[in-house]
Amino acid sequence: MTAKEEIKRRLKKADFMSISKTLYDKSFDDLDSSEYQDMLKIADVYGQKYKKFYKLKDDIDIRTFTSNLTPEEYNPSFSNHTDLNVINTVKSDESFTIYTEFYTSELVDIPVEIDGIQYKKKEAKIFRRTMILEKSSNNDYLVISIDLTGDGADVYKKIDENLSVLQSTLGLDIHSFFDTIEVEKVIYSLIDDNELVPTRLTAKDQSSNIVKSAQAKALRGTLKDDDFYSSCTNEQYSLENLKMKYDKESVEIFGKTLLKITTKMGKNNTDELTTKTISILQRQ
Repeated sequence: MTAKEEIKRRLKKADFMSISKTLYDKSFDDLDSSEYQDMLKIADVYGQKYKKFYKLKDDIDIRTFTSNLTPEEYNPSFSNHTDLNVINTVKSDESFTIYTEFYTSELVDIPVEIDGIQYKKKEAKIFRRTMILEKSSNNDYLVISIDLTGDGADVYKKIDENLSVLQSTLGLDIHSFFDTIEVEKVIYSLIDDNELVPTRLTAKDQSSNIVKSAQAKALRGTLKDDDFYSSCTNEQYSLENLKMKYDKESVEIFGKTLLKITTKMGKNNTDELTTKTISILQRQ
């Protein structure tokens, strides 16, 4: 694998062609190795991501954390490794961004032809994945973004595994400095303001433990006025998964703390959603 190949896997052709022209005034195929690496740092941010939000503990000075970070230039590895690697660290007294990478083996459908008939078979493929930790200087919130590594519980588990490795690597325990923040009520608030449109809901009855699902009846329909949705907002049901639309993008929440969102090149939709989430959390 090379930086060029990884960019092409992560971005649409129109996007990586546009970036190369904008940044370097060159066609994508004419870039040199350092320029491909610079572009990959941009590509690592985009695509479908899971996001989890944390807040600095009240009695903690963030400088206690940042003073123990060592800046590192962006340096991805293109050899398969199962361990989490820190590949970039940028910091100030009250902010930091940490890029990490790891590799996963996943089963994917591969088209094959037998006697003129098309089939699909499962084949194990190795993928490079990233997890990025980012805390801005203008608020007390840490956002962890991770590439798709399964659904729901699998992602919670992978984030915890990665944070455990990161603790050993950095000598810093994220959980000693930051608390996990629930964003379920933030999502409900954004739905109330018509920023998000709920389209599919799965939740568990608190008294009977029966799991129930509902889906908007029309293609552009909403569950906002559905009694089942209301039973989640008033906590009669415990939310398990809620699918939503944000403009033309898809958004999901798993449980109370994990968001699945999509960032596309040249658009600010998802960045705006993250910013709005933090803004509402600050007001709560």
